[in-house]
Amino acid sequence: MTTRRSLLVAAWPTADRTAWADAFRDDDLFEAGPGAHLAASSRATLAHAYGRWLAVIGTAEPDSLSLAPGARVTRERVKDYVLHLRADGVSERTIADHIDRLRRVCALIDPDVPLDWIRDAANNIRKGAPLPDKRDRLVPPAQMLALVDRLIASGLGTCPSAAQDLRDGLILGLLHHRAPRLGNLCAMTIDRHLRRTASGGLLIAFAAAETKGRRPLTFEVPDRLLPTFDHYLAQGRQRIYGSETHAGLWPSQMGRPMSRSAIQRMVARRTLAAFGRALHPHLFRTLAASTIVVEAPEQIDMVPALLHHADIRTADAHYIRADGVKASRTLGALIDTLRR
Repeated sequence: MTTRRSLLVAAWPTADRTAWADAFRDDDLFEAGPGAHLAASSRATLAHAYGRWLAVIGTAEPDSLSLAPGARVTRERVKDYVLHLRADGVSERTIADHIDRLRRVCALIDPDVPLDWIRDAANNIRKGAPLPDKRDRLVPPAQMLALVDRLIASGLGTCPSAAQDLRDGLILGLLHHRAPRLGNLCAMTIDRHLRRTASGGLLIAFAAAETKGRRPLTFEVPDRLLPTFDHYLAQGRQRIYGSETHAGLWPSQMGRPMSRSAIQRMVARRTLAAFGRALHPHLFRTLAASTIVVEAPEQIDMVPALLHHADIRTADAHYIRADGVKASRTLGALIDTLRR
């Protein structure tokens, strides 16, 4: 029998499951749970990390699952957990993230147990792990624009897959020009997130509760994509099976909106075919930040706004990979947009 890598919340010990639900209660104005402010994506990430911890220690020490959540977290068990993740081939930075998320979950469900030592351990692991070098996976902006243009041209044709080509071209175009987070990209709907401007432009807007940073997010559809976007909304989207049954901006061929994993697979498939290497949607954020650094270093202060970060430090630590890289000078509409 195959052991689950991460226990679903429904399979957690009763005490953990009850405390988890209580941490997110938001029906009381003055006594909301300590995790009520977290976005759904953050909750899912924490739950997955904690579920993996439970799966590992539950297999090694079944009796430990009868302990209180905080009492279960000992230095010896965390050390064994780290060794287990290493044996599984998990990267050092991901291991650090896993144990720090364990600490964060325990702070929500068993807050009286001090676990600052886990934060220290996670930081020590991160210090010894180099930042992943993504430079060899980045694509020059001109090549990415060419792929977007090819898909859009195909999407305006009459072949059976034209509507999917158009949809995919617009998704890649938005990733390339605006670098939204994947969660926001797949959550876009035609009735809640699209707004026309007085000049005929199109805004995509999210409320604070819908973003990772819990701050409102608004950006324009680029001018070079706007006519195609209008065509897609008027005709292209309707040609995808089942699109009339939901408001998702990006219908799948399964009669429902594209999921995060569906968009990830599409981006990987399209970029592998075009460039010989599969890209993840998140790499477009790296590309956007690096492009500004190389092509318009005087505009680096705009990186946080583009990536919807609170300040430049997050972008500098995680996204900027332009040092030593000579990015393409043929940037077209992307650079025009970024220089505004």
